[in-house]
Amino acid sequence: MRRSRRARRLSGAAIGVSLLIAIPLGVWLGHLHRGSFLAVNVANLGRALPSLALIAVGLAFKAGTD
Repeated sequence: MRRSRRARRLSGAAIGVSLLIAIPLGVWLGHLHRGSFLAVNVANLGRALPSLALIAVGLAFKAGTD
């Protein structure tokens, strides 16, 4: 129970810090109409990384069984 509470607090703190950084930065860049190319590419990278990690794990297991 204690670890669960600590994990929730740590996750909440991480989300809070990221929101404190991301929201003002997003509002500022949106107001300036700059950074859209970078933002789109970072978002696409964030979407692709989990798939690439699963492919890497699958290849590692396949190489281990041969």
